[in-house]
Amino acid sequence: MIKKWKLNHGLFLDGCIQPSREAIFDDNNDLRISLFKGEPIIYTNINDPNLYTNLLAFNTNNVHLNSDLKSSDICINFPVIKITYKGSLSESFSKFIFEEIYVQSNSDKKLHNLYGHIYADEFLAGGQLLIKDFNLATSKQVDILKFYLILAYNSAKNNNEIPFHNNSFDMLFLPRIETSSGLILNTPKKLYNWLYSLYQENIIDIISYNNSIFISQLKTISVDFISYLKNKPDDFYDQLEEESISQLKKLPAISISDNSNDKQPGVANYQEKLSLEEWIGNKEYFDLVRWINKFHFLQGLIICDSYIIENSKKIAVAFTGVPEVILSDKSYFEMINPITELENNLISNNIFSIKNIVTFPFIETTDNLINKDNIHIVVKCEHYEILINKNSIEPSMEFNDSVENALNSMTPFNDLQKLFNEYGHLFPLRIILGKSLKNIATNKFFGAFEKIDLKLPMSESLYSYLNNLGISYLLTQKGNVIKKDNLDEWIQNANPNKDPNKELEIIEMDEVISLYDILKLEQRRKIDIVLNNNNQDNYKIIMTGINKLKDLNNSNTQHYKRININPPLKDGNYEVFGSIIVAENNLRIDGFIKFGLYDVNGFSVIIDTSNNKNINISECYILWIIIGNPLRLSVYSPNNREFQVDHIKESITLNPNKSTYSVKTSFPLSQEYTVLINANFSMTDYEYNIIKLTGWSYNSIDIEIKSTYENPIIDLHICILHSDYKSLKIDSMQMDCLLDSFGYVLTEKNLNKDLFYKIDKFDDIKNVVEQSFMDNDVKELISKGNFSCI
Repeated sequence: MIKKWKLNHGLFLDGCIQPSREAIFDDNNDLRISLFKGEPIIYTNINDPNLYTNLLAFNTNNVHLNSDLKSSDICINFPVIKITYKGSLSESFSKFIFEEIYVQSNSDKKLHNLYGHIYADEFLAGGQLLIKDFNLATSKQVDILKFYLILAYNSAKNNNEIPFHNNSFDMLFLPRIETSSGLILNTPKKLYNWLYSLYQENIIDIISYNNSIFISQLKTISVDFISYLKNKPDDFYDQLEEESISQLKKLPAISISDNSNDKQPGVANYQEKLSLEEWIGNKEYFDLVRWINKFHFLQGLIICDSYIIENSKKIAVAFTGVPEVILSDKSYFEMINPITELENNLISNNIFSIKNIVTFPFIETTDNLINKDNIHIVVKCEHYEILINKNSIEPSMEFNDSVENALNSMTPFNDLQKLFNEYGHLFPLRIILGKSLKNIATNKFFGAFEKIDLKLPMSESLYSYLNNLGISYLLTQKGNVIKKDNLDEWIQNANPNKDPNKELEIIEMDEVISLYDILKLEQRRKIDIVLNNNNQDNYKIIMTGINKLKDLNNSNTQHYKRININPPLKDGNYEVFGSIIVAENNLRIDGFIKFGLYDVNGFSVIIDTSNNKNINISECYILWIIIGNPLRLSVYSPNNREFQVDHIKESITLNPNKSTYSVKTSFPLSQEYTVLINANFSMTDYEYNIIKLTGWSYNSIDIEIKSTYENPIIDLHICILHSDYKSLKIDSMQMDCLLDSFGYVLTEKNLNKDLFYKIDKFDDIKNVVEQSFMDNDVKELISKGNFSCI
């Protein structure tokens, strides 16, 4: 360290600070290092040519500033360590003094060229920030910048785990921040990382030279110290030189206590020197940063089993703006009558806005009733009200990444539930700090008032209420007993004006939102898809797959194959649809395929190729799609969630004189919809069957059925997909398959126009148009069928 920073050298001042050519002291003496205990130091309007001062020039008449110096509105020195060095004079400097006494007097120019102009024995090492255009910023911009500085400084110095967002300061039009080396810190994250490198990684440099003395003074002290040797005879010159140098090196350490000559690299002049607290000016900012850590403002609230509420251990929120701190001196009491177990525990945890919490996602709630005669009485003394703007917070990077990972998983609901159980379900936007007392009474005294929230000034009425409720004492948050007769004294002591340093507590959390509400709009939309409107009957595409059939025997016409799925499903209540594709040309075979024997680990497939004997089944593959309810199955692939799925079950009574059957839909059909069909036959029957779509109309599809099935009734399971997408993504494979590979795509070509024109004129044609149903076909229908749209 001594050699790296040349702590034993003098300082040469020529408009900037440079170490001297020669060392003044030895490099193996008393080096002391300690943590700096003071605050960061602020210099305003540095390197202003109009100040006509140059602290980095030895000649006081030289006010011209070095062109390499950067002018800035604000310079902040962040000292990390304090260094002192006391040593013996170097042999080089001792010889110089000897020659000065016994040989010839050297000029000051030579002295300064070799050893500099001043020497400092105390050093501050840390980092230096420059803030430009600070004087042009608005008061709001200044407040935001100061808040980020304090928060980042406190977090880095104390190694607190606080997330900082990476949004550019330019978005807030904040002044430019850069380091003395020119590194631009244009985001809170970069600012924090730089400060962290100072305080936790010790990436530091000298930012201040203190306790300095002029080299000429040091020379005078040294000359005076050995002047008595000058009277020795000249023939003892050699011995004299050796003794002089020896004596000089024993020169006691020089005590310097003058701080007026402190020098800061890069600072030639400044208008004002301030401590960080003096510069910030707003004491509440320091309090706010302290409260953020103490009261876990950046963590969500977790509703655990039995509705116990606690702070998350993981940070969910990052500030993008400054919370508002409002002084308050209100004192009042409330009486609240919870009805459910959840309400009771929320109130016990100082959460009183409980209207919509039961509707928040990922909170497992029940309507367990409690004793309706329980009355919570709370005495509150407010000191500060903290308001957090919802638009001034965003998910922490860790929380955001965890949400993305959960959304992209095959089990998103379970992963999201686990995620919110870890990061929290609730987040308060209004927090009251102060002191409070509580107790619970069981009493029917209030009658109609039992559900009314009372806020009354502290008065004698409090005692009458306590008497009527049979309450003789109240409890502090730490469990200390405050007897009824001592309430006046407690209330007086809780007054912040009496004791500003009194320890505060959270006494109320209000305007509570879900952590879901702070997520990005697109993330919330994707979560809503996963939640499926909490509809247990709403079908979605659970997963898709492709399997080769090379293990099947081509000499057979009926084949059985078991397909296993991963991850396993929660139950077997799902449907499977699919088709056989020829690998050579990727064409779908119009053969018969049926799915069945569903369980949590997979399903079975029966393939009949008797109508396609020229096909080599071992060179084909099967495409399949599982539909079901994601909440029931606990599996939901991220690849095809944008598809809307309609599921139809229809029993068809076969007629030997009829091959085409019409199946009605409860919704209008449109071009580009895809229809998939599976017949619910017994998996032990191997009848010859062909089932395919032959046409469609406004709200029906035509299905051709050729079957040797002995049972005259066939249960059809029909899946209709509609989306703007033209293909399905295959899970576990980086490939897409066109929708017509899975089933039948509705087009103008397979539209049954004759049936379409038979729609009764009283049918809701207007509804068809509003749903963008086949615009061109509707126009044609209207023109040919004498219909009118209203």
